[in-house]
Amino acid sequence: MTNFSKYAVAAIVLLSFLPLGYQFLNQEMNAEEIFAANFTTEKITDFNNQRNTDVSKVKTPEEVEMAKSVLIRSKAIISYNEKKYPEAINLFKSHLASDTNIKNKSKVELYLAKSYLADNKLVEAKETLKKIIKEGKNSLKQEAEWYLVLTLIKENNVEQAKKGLNRILLSQTSSAHKKKALKLQQQIDKNYVL
Repeated sequence: MTNFSKYAVAAIVLLSFLPLGYQFLNQEMNAEEIFAANFTTEKITDFNNQRNTDVSKVKTPEEVEMAKSVLIRSKAIISYNEKKYPEAINLFKSHLASDTNIKNKSKVELYLAKSYLADNKLVEAKETLKKIIKEGKNSLKQEAEWYLVLTLIKENNVEQAKKGLNRILLSQTSSAHKKKALKLQQQIDKNYVL
């Protein structure tokens, strides 16, 4: 067999698998797969606003309570980063309840909502995200809108998710999620006919 014949046979064999590969690449995704492809829980690295957590070095009862609250927040972040979401949920809730003057309350609530979502507690995630959208700062509202869309997809409520995606895409403000929202919309359009 000549070299040309070997290459011809190899090409024929490879071309025979092309339809199978095309079919594999164009497999439809269900709502759970679309959610999994777009949901991330990146590690929390913002330990700013951390104050003294050594309770023995504080003097006033207010400082003691503040140090305890910061310690709870730190434990919540560690649990979240270690993907121990039920533990993180309890600690974030405890932190929010223990300190009424939290500087970045909406940010903590966003971590709580993402923990709920990662732990498949969709009702709680939606409630928390809607609260952030209503009360939070603009950048956190955009984050909450993104995760609310993902929550709706996880619930298989694709029609409502598309409405949320349209709000993100048509928003006049610059959103870090517009590119991801466009990709997600394409995934939905490819896999769902509404």
